Amino acid sequence: MPKFPKLIDSKYRHTKVKMLNSNLKEIIKDIYGKVKERDDISIVKIYPMRRKAIKINYKGDIVYAMILDDEAETICEENVYKFIKILKIFGINEHIINSMLLFHWSDLTYDNTGKVRYPIKYMYQKFPNKLANINKVFNSIQMQNKILNKYIFYDPKRTFHISYIIYKKDGIYKTISKEEASKKILAYKEDDDKIHVGPLQIHNKKRNIIRNKACETQRYYIKFIWRDYLKTFN
Repeated sequence: MPKFPKLIDSKYRHTKVKMLNSNLKEIIKDIYGKVKERDDISIVKIYPMRRKAIKINYKGDIVYAMILDDEAETICEENVYKFIKILKIFGINEHIINSMLLFHWSDLTYDNTGKVRYPIKYMYQKFPNKLANINKVFNSIQMQNKILNKYIFYDPKRTFHISYIIYKKDGIYKTISKEEASKKILAYKEDDDKIHVGPLQIHNKKRNIIRNKACETQRYYIKFIWRDYLKTFN
């Protein structure tokens, strides 16, 4: 499981507002507005798709927030075949699907049957047009919204949605609403030298070029990485 910052303590599962640390208390005020010190509050850690998130319950008003506190934060992980299935549902054509698989496996095949596995930089250099086509499709406003809602702002079963992002800046945790974060993500211009959706890069979890059996299972997963999220929010 991902490691939570000290900001979130297990003792906050059932507590009073006055018992929260000062930084967390400010976050609660940002989210709910005026709060009373004597009121009950519950803050529970959750792990949707290995994301760091919390469920906050203040006087029956439940809010979910994602936590960012690492400069190269892995936002979530997904089995590559499930990811491909989602892309098809989103209307991504077969050409883009195959290009995505080509880069994912990095063995010059679409099905992980190649004899030689290559570094991703080699693959990007060998197939620049395929990389450009993927990024063009993934970074249309419509597709960005679909992918972000699926993998960032909703849990896999869509039983809840993320309303806020709590992020670390200069040692202090701050909040940004989903709406404001979405605007900044859509406005952010990432370099097209890797597969990305806005500022979020998509990587193979473990390319396993040397074929270490202990790591092979991880090769079947993609991960979304948000490198230096502060650039997005500034």
